[in-house]
Amino acid sequence: MTGPVPPPRVTAVRVHPVELVHDPPLVTGAGVRRGREGMLVELVDETGRSGWGEASPLPGWGDPVDVTRRALGEVTPDGVGEALGPAGSLTRHRFARAGIDVAWHDLTARRAGVPLWLHLGGVTPRVAVNALVDAADPEAAGEAAARAVAAGHTWVKVKVGAAPAPVDVARVRAVRAAAGDAVGLRLDANRAWDLDTAVGVLGAVADLHVSYCEEPVAAPGAFAEVARRTGIPVALDETLSDAEAAARVDELVDAGGIAAIVCKPQPLGGVTPTLALATWARARGLEVVISAFLDTAVGVTAAAHLAA
Repeated sequence: MTGPVPPPRVTAVRVHPVELVHDPPLVTGAGVRRGREGMLVELVDETGRSGWGEASPLPGWGDPVDVTRRALGEVTPDGVGEALGPAGSLTRHRFARAGIDVAWHDLTARRAGVPLWLHLGGVTPRVAVNALVDAADPEAAGEAAARAVAAGHTWVKVKVGAAPAPVDVARVRAVRAAAGDAVGLRLDANRAWDLDTAVGVLGAVADLHVSYCEEPVAAPGAFAEVARRTGIPVALDETLSDAEAAARVDELVDAGGIAAIVCKPQPLGGVTPTLALATWARARGLEVVISAFLDTAVGVTAAAHLAA
């Protein structure tokens, strides 16, 4: 039998600029996303193998692109382990850390000859993926949901909060009618609503078996009230990447109304902290959803392997 595969000896850290243009733009409660700029991170080992990660900052979620680029540029081949340590140079630069961390795990898995999901302790090579609906009017939203279900999606997530409240209600109702009752339905407001609007919209669709609404209002302390008054649970997303709010996450869960966490590996700092957060969440009885928001194929692939 062969022994354990030794950890990689990194001989090169390469950073490749990348830019995505979204056509048409994605409309969310937090604004219109027209594109994304970032970097692909390549770690090369002594055999010439490469492992890949992504560091593409989301505006408002942490370091901007130029700061992330500088942080990555300071990581040397001999310093990868230190950079990823609990007090390492990338501790405060989560997107840069994610790029290095995912590339390290990818390289380690390749050296072992196993897929990343198996290296991470996953249990299945197949994961369910929700379709994202951001169409502005109800008819178009329903048509998008119908196409998603026809393509095999068993979950649909609707972006809400960018349209007037009555339009959002009509959009969600159109999606449920088009998708059918067997398809899971999630909403994401990106903190766009005030409390009264959140309660009004969610209360008006409470009969549609909505699994949860992500971040309905800007104040996490109001999540429990939203859930109590509407019957629709809340999922945490932006809160997890907000240092001040994340420090109170146990308190938020204790207050009630939280059903799930939505984990984006990049703003959380990569695979390692995401797995730790998922372990905590499951111990608290929460659903864990892994998400990749407008990532390149590298980021989406890493998220899919992590979800497995």
